Amino acid sequence: MTPLDLESLRAIELNLADELNRVCRAHGLTCFLAYGSLIGSLRHGGFIPWDDDMDFVMLRDQYETLLANFDRWRSSEYFLLTSYHDGRTPFPFAKLIDVRTCVREQFIRKDVATGVWVDVFPLDDVETGGSGVLARRAKRAFASAARIGLARSFQMADPAIGSSRVVKMAKRLVCPVAHRLDGVKLSRRVDEAARRAGGDGEGEALFVADITAEGNCRKLFSKSLFSEAADVAFEGRVFAAPTRSDEFLAIQYGDWRTPPPEDVRPAHVFKAFVRDGFSIEEVIAGSDVV
Repeated sequence: MTPLDLESLRAIELNLADELNRVCRAHGLTCFLAYGSLIGSLRHGGFIPWDDDMDFVMLRDQYETLLANFDRWRSSEYFLLTSYHDGRTPFPFAKLIDVRTCVREQFIRKDVATGVWVDVFPLDDVETGGSGVLARRAKRAFASAARIGLARSFQMADPAIGSSRVVKMAKRLVCPVAHRLDGVKLSRRVDEAARRAGGDGEGEALFVADITAEGNCRKLFSKSLFSEAADVAFEGRVFAAPTRSDEFLAIQYGDWRTPPPEDVRPAHVFKAFVRDGFSIEEVIAGSDVV
């Protein structure tokens, strides 16, 4: 396999983001640029200089439509929208990957590998009272997703690598047991818990949350942020973003406009490759249908 440098990695991610954007716009769906990618768009006009991935969010009903139909709508079989649904990868949210590539993450078991990806996270309805306080069912859903998610993190973890001596010790004790669990089933249970946060669905939810990945009950977003989309620029492209993106980012990060000090900026924690039989140039160039 041929290693990818940061510039090539980003070029492939942009191809994936273009495909996601094309598919969604063609079929009346909206994928919203989110998290670090949205910060990068508003603060830098593209990737945050020290960032190396792309994130999107979708309202749950549109997300499910995308999952159900992407294989029919995609422009190439090189693009794969994968999650626990297809049994290929143990993730409770979707990753759009280029199958000509391979990624090995530093803290993840070496037998768990995907291709270069962009993440697509579902936003689930959250049942609240009139004052915006979480309803009991929503609290239970968040707690269940967090509990199962913790087991899933140990199930996927590489026990040989840890951020501290204490973490390494915990992994060595827990991982041998956790590795016997079924990661796909754990991810399914996280996803099922997330969908329960909306209650019985009889009333219109006022808030949504990223429960499958974030799972923080203090980070609720007004659903009105996603009723319409605002176009934003990213590396010379145009993607949809939540209306009032500054509000979305303030809820998620607080002061997102000020870059963090250099010593606390996220580090690159995976290695990416082009699989044998393909060249970096042809993968970057595009994706003619197989």
